[in-house]
Amino acid sequence: MRKLFVLCFAVFVLAALGCQGSTSARTPAAAVTPLARPTVFRTSVPTNTRVVVITKPPIPMQATTPTRKPSLTPPPTSTEAAGTLKCAPSGAFTKCADNVLAMDFEYPAAWGEIDAVLRQGDTGHAYDYSFSARGQWTMLEAGGRSHDFSEGRGAFITDFMGFGARLPQEVCARFGAAICNPVQPGVILMMAFPKAGFLCNPGPGLFYFPVAIVAVNLPRNPQINGFVFASNFLSSQSESGLMGILDVSDMGAQKCDDASQQQFDARVKEIVANIEAGTVDSETSENIAALMRLAESIRFR
Repeated sequence: MRKLFVLCFAVFVLAALGCQGSTSARTPAAAVTPLARPTVFRTSVPTNTRVVVITKPPIPMQATTPTRKPSLTPPPTSTEAAGTLKCAPSGAFTKCADNVLAMDFEYPAAWGEIDAVLRQGDTGHAYDYSFSARGQWTMLEAGGRSHDFSEGRGAFITDFMGFGARLPQEVCARFGAAICNPVQPGVILMMAFPKAGFLCNPGPGLFYFPVAIVAVNLPRNPQINGFVFASNFLSSQSESGLMGILDVSDMGAQKCDDASQQQFDARVKEIVANIEAGTVDSETSENIAALMRLAESIRFR
């Protein structure tokens, strides 16, 4: 079943991320959800709400005990050069200056140190980060590609070539994101959830567990035209509770009766509504705040 998930993932991602050409048949745009609204990150709340108060800077992002560790970034096969990346710790975050991306940013220190590799594909360039704390997360990937990148393999989430001519909503729709937040020009924070029908009857799809993505557009960069940071973001309790409805394991979903599938999809809608209202649990709130800070910290040179 795991091989089937990976095959399905590759088919969809190749279609979603690898095509920068015709826009005649556009994917319906995802609704933009402004996560930065005061109800998500506010310093005072009514006493009858369940909103978790988060002040900036947020406390460190919490690692989720992984139930599976799918590798969505290919190992370097033909290293061209080590990425020119300089990072320094700064409390709960690490500040970095990346000369390949011509970009400065801050990421959660809980992700560990970064090894960066710039390499050539069959055509174009690939640039990937490897985080030293990756094993503590269900998913933790970062990387990007040039607009002309190709390689003789299936596709990965890091095969992101930028926005092209697409609007932010269209970029989110191609990732299947339920929450889409253009944080600043060229930077989107989105969150995607699998559907029960996909988990129970795998077909073309992008994710089989909840994931948050910070997508960066680099249209004028001479080597890399798009870059993504991707991580799980729900608390361990929330994620295990959601996936437990279908009894999802490395072998796929084990409980796929109609009632369970309806319960799963309804729970996803409830989680999305809670994120928009700022009423999720504290660990999830902290993780979202950390990803928001990453997205807001990005500065282009």
